[in-house]
Amino acid sequence: MIVIRSIANKVCRALQERCPLGTVVTIDGGGMNWHCVAQFGDQYCSIGCGVVRKSRKRVDYTCYFRTGAPIHAMGRTQVMEEAVEAAVCWMLGENVNSLHRKLDFVDARMRSLIKMRETMLAEFPEIADANPTLQESGCYEFSLHIEAAGRSCTLDYDGHNDEPDCVFEWDGTEMFKLRSSDFNTQAALVKRWVCDQAMPSEINREHPFVELRRAAACFEAGHPLEGEFVASWDSAEEQYGHFHPRALNKKAVARFIGELRNAGFDRTLRAGMSMSTLILSRSRFHGLRENQPWVSFYFENDSVIFQTLNGENETIDGFKMTPLIESTLRMLNQHPVD
Repeated sequence: MIVIRSIANKVCRALQERCPLGTVVTIDGGGMNWHCVAQFGDQYCSIGCGVVRKSRKRVDYTCYFRTGAPIHAMGRTQVMEEAVEAAVCWMLGENVNSLHRKLDFVDARMRSLIKMRETMLAEFPEIADANPTLQESGCYEFSLHIEAAGRSCTLDYDGHNDEPDCVFEWDGTEMFKLRSSDFNTQAALVKRWVCDQAMPSEINREHPFVELRRAAACFEAGHPLEGEFVASWDSAEEQYGHFHPRALNKKAVARFIGELRNAGFDRTLRAGMSMSTLILSRSRFHGLRENQPWVSFYFENDSVIFQTLNGENETIDGFKMTPLIESTLRMLNQHPVD
């Protein structure tokens, strides 16, 4: 088992040995996440040490480079020597361009997104009309966003993935998503989706590897609200799938939600969650306002606590749709979308 504290100590010793005289090196953290900080005058570099989630046998070194408060660069590597070298260069006063020339991992994702944008514009100059913009999403992580006339594509890197996720949306609802580092394929899809306003079925016909979300058919048929409701149920199902089996009877919950969906309620009601509780409403947008009607389902090991429209709780043995649930949901359907 990897002992992160021990590895962080090695990083600190290497920084103390190689950084210029007068550099202050500190260590802080706990459990499986520790970070080392080197500071020399206004130059500041932190190296976070953590276990790679997928392998649990490798260590990630996440570096942030500052002069004063602002972050000027960041990078993630699994090679300790690279992280230490980058920190030493920064303490010696080297600038970001110098780090880029010496170390590929520094700002690697941001530089990759810039290269993607350049490839798209070279291949399809009309994409420039959709204003491809590099956006900071927090902690010096970036995404590339392209949008026109309600169609958009956002490319970014999730966690430790080496390939970017490309999310294609119609009026803010995901239609399809793929993970690919093939810049030419990305450019072709962006051109067809955003610039040409191609329909989802056309995209799927031209690129059979694209898996459309259920909401895509609704949007293409001219029923965007229905599509948004369907997408909300997809999101809830995905979130329940991430629960630990000890915390939730996931198979039973999946069957129960599937039964509600088969009855057509996913096309008329919005699904949301509060912790592990499923909430259904006629809300036009995600998030309930005061006085909006709703019902909820709290899942126990072998039963469901159903909160009805009048706020009363009913215990349903087993995970099944009962006449009470069905009639209540049909009553909820009578309320206007608001």
